[in-house]
Amino acid sequence: MELKKTKILCTIGPASIDRKIIKNMYVNGMNACRINSSHGNFKQYKIIIRNVRSAGDAPIILDTQGSGVRITNKNQSVKRGEIIDITLSVNVYKKLRNGVKVLINDGLIEGVIVNVGNKLISVRINNDGELVNNRKIIFRNCPLNLPVLTERDKKSLKFARKNNLEFIGLSYTRSRKDVEYVKKLLKNSGILIIAKIEDREGVKNYKEIINASDALMVARGDLGTGIPSEKIPLIQKEIIKECNKAGKPVIVATQMMESMVNNNSPTRAETSDVANAILDGADCLMLSAETSIGKYPRLAVKMMARICINAENSNYPVLETRKISIVDNITSNAFKIADDMNARILCKTRSGYTAKMISRFKPGRELIALTGSEIVAKQLMISYGVKPLMLKSYDNYDARKLTQFCVKNKLINNDDLIVFVAGLFIKKTTNTIIVFKASDLL
Repeated sequence: MELKKTKILCTIGPASIDRKIIKNMYVNGMNACRINSSHGNFKQYKIIIRNVRSAGDAPIILDTQGSGVRITNKNQSVKRGEIIDITLSVNVYKKLRNGVKVLINDGLIEGVIVNVGNKLISVRINNDGELVNNRKIIFRNCPLNLPVLTERDKKSLKFARKNNLEFIGLSYTRSRKDVEYVKKLLKNSGILIIAKIEDREGVKNYKEIINASDALMVARGDLGTGIPSEKIPLIQKEIIKECNKAGKPVIVATQMMESMVNNNSPTRAETSDVANAILDGADCLMLSAETSIGKYPRLAVKMMARICINAENSNYPVLETRKISIVDNITSNAFKIADDMNARILCKTRSGYTAKMISRFKPGRELIALTGSEIVAKQLMISYGVKPLMLKSYDNYDARKLTQFCVKNKLINNDDLIVFVAGLFIKKTTNTIIVFKASDLL
């Protein structure tokens, strides 16, 4: 079976919380799991963590709720022209005004505020739909200036630390200060931060956010409600390009294959969307409702994996980078040598940095990354084409021993050409390339 190199992140919810379903998704191409803390409780999250870890070695991302506002109404059908009273999860009533356009549930329901009270707003609905409790509501062109973390989010960070999770998905990241603030709270935990770009402020500051964060998510659902939809594709491409240059893993999320919530196959438009995100340079694609509440979580993963494999067979545009450091030069040349010779890349990486800096070039063959840290190995599972290998005796493995291990465990073949990348003599750097045939070191 041909291996895909683009990673798939699945949101775990009521439709997929069962261990057997998680195992099935894992077998069909899932690489990482996401918990959305906007739904459920910590008791349920513990069940998800237990089931994910018993099913495989996928890393877990816990999303914060962030400063988004949600409706607290009971579920009800609404019709165009109807005026509905809406209550909110956060007291922002004084910051709202008549005439502000609102978008609910990723823009599926639109309306305009016609009255603002102390404990509710009245909204004239512009289209028929279903108003569902706890869905996000966006107030277009009406900044609310809310903090990046809620009180519950702070509890989520403590929960993530206590349960040794690998990532925090930082919702509504608007500046590098947001990332730096959360990094301080997570100090010495080993947890990496995935900054989620979800509004105008985040888009405006995306370059500084990329520099401050460990990875990035283009969260197109909320982004598409705060910014005109026709602008999203170019914003997506630009953010992915900048992440690739920086060697930061980038995830494209929301409505990738939304029709598979109810149908057993995606639309042709969705198939094209998935393929184009890969060709743009995404490391990882996320399934949200498709796997959390959908009828066909396993099929959604399987279908996305098939699209990935086909898209990866295309020629990627060569990433152009400014070679301003030793690491830039070493990783760029390692990729070029491997590409020219159809060679396998093996690398040693303590923090995962070397592997990510090679992965950004989208190698044609799987990159094997040796690390001595279990959490680093798991965190590398969202990076394009990287197969992490965790060995506790990391320091004892040179090019020869690593090659022998890989051949013995059928990770590479005797006749493979190998490009070995590592940092020798000096810690915390990548400064060495060795090229050889695997059989020469056996």
